[in-house]
Amino acid sequence: MGGPDPAVIAGLEATRAERFERFAAVRAARQPVFDLIASQSARRSAEVAAWSVDRGWPMNRVREAWAVWRYGPMHVAEHSWAAAGRLEPDDGERLRRAGARYERQAAACPSGYPALALGALEQIARTAAARDARPLTLHYGIRALDQLSRRMRASATTDDPRRRERQAKRARKRVEQRAVVTPEMEAIGALWLASRWPLWVALDDAGEPLIVDGELVLDTSTGSAPERSDPDYLDALRDAYLLAGLWPRAERDGRSTMARDDERAPVDDNQSVRRRARPGPYGLPIDWREKSEPEDVELARLHPWMSLGDVQRLTVDERDRRLEEHRALARDAAAERDAAWQRIREGLTRLPTAPDDEEGQRDD
Repeated sequence: MGGPDPAVIAGLEATRAERFERFAAVRAARQPVFDLIASQSARRSAEVAAWSVDRGWPMNRVREAWAVWRYGPMHVAEHSWAAAGRLEPDDGERLRRAGARYERQAAACPSGYPALALGALEQIARTAAARDARPLTLHYGIRALDQLSRRMRASATTDDPRRRERQAKRARKRVEQRAVVTPEMEAIGALWLASRWPLWVALDDAGEPLIVDGELVLDTSTGSAPERSDPDYLDALRDAYLLAGLWPRAERDGRSTMARDDERAPVDDNQSVRRRARPGPYGLPIDWREKSEPEDVELARLHPWMSLGDVQRLTVDERDRRLEEHRALARDAAAERDAAWQRIREGLTRLPTAPDDEEGQRDD
C-alpha cells in the first residue's frame, strides 16, 4: 500500500489554514476591545496601588489589580482576572492587618518599596513576574506581604525601650504567677513550692536572681540545676534580664532573632544606625540559582530528602561536594545489588536439576 492520499493531506492543510485565518480575523476584530479593557484594567490597578489603609479595600478590586501586576493588563483583558486565584475567608482581614503594620513601619521598608501597603503588594507581584517566580496568586501574595511587614516591625522596634517595658511587664506577671499558693500545695504542706524563681536560681537579699558575667548564679543545694543551654534556664535568664532592666538575649527574643541579620543604614552625622528590613521578599541570595542545572537535578534525584529547590540554595562548591558523595553512595549501592544478584544466580546453578519427562516415565 502507498502512503496517504496527497489530496486528503492537501484538504486537511487547507481546512487548518482556513480555521487559523478565521481565528486571526476574529482576534483582529476584537483587538480594539482588548486594548480598551487592558487600558482600563491598568488604570484601575494603579488606583488600587495608591490606596492607603484609611479607606476600604474591596477584594475584587484587589484581585483584579493583582492579576494585572502579576500577569499583565492584556492577560486580564483576554482571560479575566481569574489567574489571581481563590481567596480564603480570612485573607481580607489578614491583608488589612499586614497593610496597617506595613504602613506603621514604612520607615523600615526595603529599598525601592513604596510607603503604601498595596504599593508594596504591587512590588511583590511585579518582582515575581519579572523573575517568573512565586507567588502566583493573591492568596500567597498576601502572606508574602504579611511576612515582610513582620520583618519590618522587628527591624524598626527591636531596640524600642517601650517594647522592653512591655516585655518586663509580662516577665513580672510570669514571675508572680509562680508564687501563687494553690489549694493542693496547702493540702500537702508544700508551700515552699510557691517560689517566684526556680529553686536552682541563687537569689540576693531582695529575692532577685544573682547575675554574674551575664549568667545566672546556680544554687545546687536543693538539687541539680539544668544546663545553661536548657530552655528552662534560658527562660529564667530572660525574665531575670528583663526585671533587672536589661535586654534579653537575642535567641530568646523573637523580634531580635528576626531582625538580627537586617541591613543597617546611617541616619545622622553621629553615624547612629537604624534597622532596616531585609530586601525582598524575593531578593534571592547570590549563591542561589534561579534556573536548575543538570547537576542540581541529579543531586535532587540521588539525595533522600532534598528537593530541587533545596539543592538550588546550595553554593556550587557545596552542591558538587554532596553530589560526589551521593554518586559514590549510588555506585556502592549498585555494586551491592549486583553482588547480591550474582550470589542468587550462583545459588540457583547449584540446585539439583529435575529429571526430564522421559526418565520419569521409564521410572514409572
